[in-house]
Amino acid sequence: MEVVTQKHGIFKQLVWGFRQYPEALSFIVKHKMWWAFLFPLVFNVLLFYLGIQAVNDASVWVLDQIKGWISFDGFEEETQGFLNSSLEIILWIVFKLMFFLLYAYIGGYVVIIVLSPFLSFVSERAEKANGGTLPPFKLGTFFYNIYRGIVIALRSFLYQTLLSLLILLLSFIPLVNLAVPFLLFLVSAFFYGFAFMDYFLERRISSISESIDFIKKRRLITMALGLPFSIVLAVPYVGSFLAGFVTIVAAVAATLYLMDKESKIPQKA
Repeated sequence: MEVVTQKHGIFKQLVWGFRQYPEALSFIVKHKMWWAFLFPLVFNVLLFYLGIQAVNDASVWVLDQIKGWISFDGFEEETQGFLNSSLEIILWIVFKLMFFLLYAYIGGYVVIIVLSPFLSFVSERAEKANGGTLPPFKLGTFFYNIYRGIVIALRSFLYQTLLSLLILLLSFIPLVNLAVPFLLFLVSAFFYGFAFMDYFLERRISSISESIDFIKKRRLITMALGLPFSIVLAVPYVGSFLAGFVTIVAAVAATLYLMDKESKIPQKA
């Protein structure tokens, strides 16, 4: 695997980030780790069922509220039926769109938080398959790493939101506003990449603050690893479905990079 460092140009590092995904996928196939994709498959099934159920319940509740405010009693029976049906369809479509729009923004962190234990496990399997030595399993460490993954995801979500709001202010500046979408992608890519790299770092670096310091020194590499996931997540409709599967590839890509480039990181006791 070609290794790119912070010394390389921005463009080369971003292109390198994309190249790691097919290489990581080849690694998964070669080492028969396809079973890892069962985790996001189950997640997608549950998400689809619960999401549709929530949309239906919300639209029914709002419809009942509207009927309490607006009465169709003055219309003929057929007209009442038509108005009620039309209102139900409109509300269902509106809530469906709201669901997808909301998920497009927070969906990446929902996936990362829910799949955090599985992504950590996949990272371990990838390290072992690549010749690494894993520390003995400890139940306390296992639960701490789950907690750590959730804290990092929530922290990243908060910082990404604040930075995104600041970047959106640039939309009011002519010409500069053309760079806003690209900057938003890069910001989200950095924080997603942080999460993927930490699934390996949690076995090497004890504290979250140490992990943050480590990532800060490798901002562009981190961004490069997270950018493909950020772009996939932004694809309408199918992006939310594919996101879970891409996290598996991303976690493996980050693990292989850190094992190759950061081989001097000591194993955590």
